[in-house]
Amino acid sequence: MTHYRLNPAALFCIGLAMLGLGLTYWQLSRAAFKEQQLARATQNGTTTGAARPPALGSAARPWSQEESAQALDQKTYWLQGGQWIAGGQIFLDNRALNGRAGVHVMSPVRLEDGSIAWVNRGWAPKLPGSQGPAAEPFIQAAVHSPVQAALQEGFEVVAHQSLMRRVELTDNSEVLRQGSLWQNFDSQAAHELLSRLLPGEQLRVWPAIFWRTSLSKDGLIQQPPKIVQDDIAKHYGYAFQWVLLTLVALFFAWKLSRRTQSLELE
Repeated sequence: MTHYRLNPAALFCIGLAMLGLGLTYWQLSRAAFKEQQLARATQNGTTTGAARPPALGSAARPWSQEESAQALDQKTYWLQGGQWIAGGQIFLDNRALNGRAGVHVMSPVRLEDGSIAWVNRGWAPKLPGSQGPAAEPFIQAAVHSPVQAALQEGFEVVAHQSLMRRVELTDNSEVLRQGSLWQNFDSQAAHELLSRLLPGEQLRVWPAIFWRTSLSKDGLIQQPPKIVQDDIAKHYGYAFQWVLLTLVALFFAWKLSRRTQSLELE
């Protein structure tokens, strides 16, 4: 009769299998999330049309406390007549475009009804890393400010409930957010920033991120994320790979524990 005993090598393989299961679930959840986004984009028709979409923060599309990011997701709106909030610039680091390193430029705007929307104004090049002279202008928010304080010329935006978060290897806020250079958009930290810039005001912030879709005069590149079927299939492929890793890890955990016990019986 064969007996089994867990040893460090077998425990390592079991841990690797658990990691594989977790990553499998993550990939499947990402695929499901993007399928929902694709369905909403198809239903809402986020491509630019001849008719002007409703103006965000106006009587046609007012802010509501019950508004959800999912209800806004993949819908197109018009921004005009608001004011950019000075000092609210945020740069999301490590956002590549066509193989080049760069940042997403995020700016808050106060709309006509007093509500606030975070706008992804576009992509700008930046050398990798959060240290050194190249990163300092982004940390200090000294670059890529809006050309004009007011939105005199309107433009279209498309709402997204996700900003393609990067994996965070730490929970240290000083590492994740250095000045205005952030690894990911954090809604709580963004709310605290707005509270410092607008003390004493009751903030009414839209729960989605609004990506500019039209060209701008500030040199930024507009490229909102587009969900395609191939992108969804990619996540299923990754999930299958992690399932295989899980099975291989479990097999080696079984072999290593069995082999260790057999040697002891000899």
